[in-house]
Amino acid sequence: MLLIGLPRPVLTGVMMFNEKSEALVMLRLRDVLTRTGLSRSTIYNKLNVASRHYDAKFPKQIRVGKTSVRWIESEINSWVEECVRLSRQNQWSMAGVMSAAVS
Repeated sequence: MLLIGLPRPVLTGVMMFNEKSEALVMLRLRDVLTRTGLSRSTIYNKLNVASRHYDAKFPKQIRVGKTSVRWIESEINSWVEECVRLSRQNQWSMAGVMSAAVS
């Protein structure tokens, strides 16, 4: 049976399972770009130890072929959540500094 006119689901990640049988979704670079809002060069600079933009906490890519790499979705999500947490933590600490300066 062929359904015409219905959109086909798009899956850009690759599903795998870890030893606990939890689904691991592997993301392509374009998905990482979308989720992080970073540019391609920024992502690779964050992975490059020699770069001044190196970020040891940024998730490392996984080689899945000769010229293909992927990132684990949960690791990217955790990194983004940590950025948000640190940003909000810094906002609150700066608010305390500013209110103390005004007093």
